[in-house]
Amino acid sequence: MVRLLATVLLLGCLSTESKAAFTGMDLLEECTGSVPQMKASCEAWIAGFDAALFGANEMRKLRNISVCIPEGFTGKQAVLVVMKYVKEHPELLHNDAGAIAFLALWSSFPCSEAPH
Repeated sequence: MVRLLATVLLLGCLSTESKAAFTGMDLLEECTGSVPQMKASCEAWIAGFDAALFGANEMRKLRNISVCIPEGFTGKQAVLVVMKYVKEHPELLHNDAGAIAFLALWSSFPCSEAPH
């Protein structure tokens, strides 16, 4: 569950809307602040970013698939897409949450791969 939340947080940070709202300065403040919730948010953001990069790279290597998020797609929309997929595929719930989130987004926004 923590990995799914971290992945969803990352997806929110990658959206066009969130890019302007959450800057490097914001991340620095989260990570260096004295409030424990801010440090937890910092750790979750970075862990989510790491998990998403790892998952995306693995899927690209293993299956030659990747996700192409459309311009203007928001983190809130990503949550809806992932939650819809999770509810429609309960047979997958024993798998890694990051992989499930990736599959959810890929099923909605697959990239067209150019032939090599």
